[in-house]
Amino acid sequence: MKLHNASKLIIAVLVCQLAGGIGAVVTAPAITGWYATLKKPALHPAGWVFGPVWITLYFLMGVAAFLIWRKGLDVRGVRAALGIFIGQLVLNSSWSLVFFGLHNPRLALVSIDPPRQVGKPNEAILSALRIGNFMVRPYNSTNEEIERTY
Repeated sequence: MKLHNASKLIIAVLVCQLAGGIGAVVTAPAITGWYATLKKPALHPAGWVFGPVWITLYFLMGVAAFLIWRKGLDVRGVRAALGIFIGQLVLNSSWSLVFFGLHNPRLALVSIDPPRQVGKPNEAILSALRIGNFMVRPYNSTNEEIERTY
C-alpha cells in the first residue's frame, strides 16, 4: 500500500506526539512535586513552558521524520535513517520516564547520551535535507543544557 505524503506527515507527527505523550504522563505530576525541589540554573524555564515546548519539539521531530520518509523507503539510506530516528525517539521517551518517573537525572543522561556519542544522529540524519536541520537544533540545545546542569 502506497501512502500519500499527507498521510506520511500525519503518521510521523502522531508517532512523535505519542512518544512525547508517554513522557508527559510521568512528567506532569513531577513538575510541581519532585522537579520543583531540584536545584536549577537561574534561567531555567517556568513549569508551564514545558508542555508547549515539548509539543512543538516533538511536532518538529515528526516533520523531520516525514522529510526523510517522503524520499521513499526504496531510496538508499532512508530506512537506516528512519531506524536511527525511531531508536532515538524511544530513547527520548525513556529519558522522561527515567528523569521524571524515576527521579534520576544522571541515569536519564545515560539514556540519551549513546545516540549523541555516535555523531549526533539528528544532525547526521538531516544533513542531507539541508532544510529540517534547524528543526532539531532546539532539541539538541536542550540536551546540552541538561548536561551542564546535572
